[in-house]
Amino acid sequence: MTRKNTLVDELVSRLCTEIFTGIHEVGTVLPPIRELAKRYETTVPTIQRVIARLEEMGLLSVRQGSGMRVLDPRLHANQAVLPHWLEALAGQPKQARALLADFLELRTTLAAGLLAKVAPKVGTPAFAFVHTAVDEFEKSVEAGALMDEIITRDLGVVRALLLLAPQVAVSTVFNGFETLIRTSPALQKALYAEPETNIAGWRFTFEMLGENDFLSTIAPLIAAIDQDTLDRFEKALEMP
Repeated sequence: MTRKNTLVDELVSRLCTEIFTGIHEVGTVLPPIRELAKRYETTVPTIQRVIARLEEMGLLSVRQGSGMRVLDPRLHANQAVLPHWLEALAGQPKQARALLADFLELRTTLAAGLLAKVAPKVGTPAFAFVHTAVDEFEKSVEAGALMDEIITRDLGVVRALLLLAPQVAVSTVFNGFETLIRTSPALQKALYAEPETNIAGWRFTFEMLGENDFLSTIAPLIAAIDQDTLDRFEKALEMP
């Protein structure tokens, strides 16, 4: 289940939006902790936790005597900022689409590498676990599962693949993508408008894994799916 947001989460999101939209410009220094606490009507310890989170995300440089300086997200931020960045761009659909397109491109590149590693295992007993994950995904959809379970089942297929070819870097990126999905209703609508299509895509991909040069066969499918996702995502943001 998706965890509930705390006050710290809400303030982190708010300050991220203010950074991404230029209210707090890159290179400027934030007001002192006590002033921020007064501005956001909260306590000093709460603001301290918020600042620590923003520093971990690569949005602030906190130095004794120099204050809390806003960093350029394009140069310093890590993937934890992506949900907040998309949220900040909710009123700018084309810019939000461009940001998501960058991330989908990275995901596709990593997915291609992962599929290449698991391809030799197609037809082995170990690969049966992957087919089981797709079957469970399909059963959930047929039973009318809610969005949270659909996401879990879909990403469960990815987890099954990663068990066949464990890769820490790839797992980290997909963990970030999961966070992105679970925190963006617009992205959920874009990805799972027709979950039956997601299931069919998985089955086609695994069928092609046994073929020579399978990547060239599934590449157009992945490109088409990503394009449809981006179109639906932009449209969802444009709707009132």
